[in-house]
Amino acid sequence: MEESFEISLTYKNAELVFPAVLQRVGYSYRIVVSMGETLICFEPDEERNFRVVMMPDQSERAMERIDKALLAVLHDRLVELLR
Repeated sequence: MEESFEISLTYKNAELVFPAVLQRVGYSYRIVVSMGETLICFEPDEERNFRVVMMPDQSERAMERIDKALLAVLHDRLVELLR
């Protein structure tokens, strides 16, 4: 079962909205966020913190092009929404 939602945030004085999908994976879940043409996967780790995992069909080059500061803001916003 998948559930779609949007994550809105402010980054460099711009309001951004990213489409996301909550996916159940076995007894856990992951949140896949679309950042342009790149899909970013957030999974909870053993300590219930989120880690970024590369999607199987994404190239490492696609991940290198992602703005790391924006990714950090997106991570923090996701944690804020889920707590």
